[in-house]
Amino acid sequence: MGTIELEVEATNIPESVTHSVEGAEVGTQVHAGDLALPSGAALVTDPEALVVNVTAQVTAEELEAELEEAEAEAGIEREESDEEAAEAAPAEGDAPAAEGDAEQSSDEG
Repeated sequence: MGTIELEVEATNIPESVTHSVEGAEVGTQVHAGDLALPSGAALVTDPEALVVNVTAQVTAEELEAELEEAEAEAGIEREESDEEAAEAAPAEGDAPAAEGDAEQSSDEG
């Protein structure tokens, strides 16, 4: 919910109402009735209305792992992308020289 309704005098309409969630743990919920309202303001919105729900940010690796797990459960096989293929292949110059490809030097004189 991004907005709440307040009843206030026309000359005391607040621009905003703020509530800090700094340090709040995942799962913390803030309801309209939990907000500190400006002086002279009355809450019109249902006090039980959810205003903030603190959730954890999912990392790209966690998201990819979840996606792979869900695809496996659904029997979906994903083709390797060009990017994944490039990551899996050894970089140019990293591969060992094939037999007979090594330069030979001789001290013939």
